[in-house]
Amino acid sequence: MKPALNISELKTPFIIMLIGLPLSGKTTWIKENILNMKGYENIDIISRDDIIMELSSSDDYNKSYSEVDEKEVNTLLRERLIESNKNRRCVIVDMTNMSKKRKNTLNYFKKDYTRVAILFPLLDDEKYTIRNDKRKREEKKDIPLTVLKDMLEKYAIINEEDKFDIVVTVEK
Repeated sequence: MKPALNISELKTPFIIMLIGLPLSGKTTWIKENILNMKGYENIDIISRDDIIMELSSSDDYNKSYSEVDEKEVNTLLRERLIESNKNRRCVIVDMTNMSKKRKNTLNYFKKDYTRVAILFPLLDDEKYTIRNDKRKREEKKDIPLTVLKDMLEKYAIINEEDKFDIVVTVEK
């Protein structure tokens, strides 16, 4: 699962925004393409799901999601984005980033950051179901198909207002 992008050739600092439905492969892409890369420890990977799990005493994502204080999650997310920008760190934002709110995330970063969008493909219902069943077993995280369809209906297509310098698509 590789986009046509060589991260080591990006002008730094950069912010890479992963854009796609849950189960589309964003976190898997990080594991396959970033965590094995020389110097990856110099990249901040910011994930709302990771923050939720950090704030919870459970390893059950669904339970954690229902128990954590959403304001605390948002505060930590905001603090991490601000801190990364302040320290001029390269950043990968591992969230769905499918709504117009993604501009708010980009606004935390100075204009000299290289802004990259990596778009993940839409899958058929069967593929989402297979991936969701696997995730339920491995991470105790369940995302109903109805939730995915609702998110898809609200998807805001990337446009010039997003001000990405580079947009790449991950192939299925």
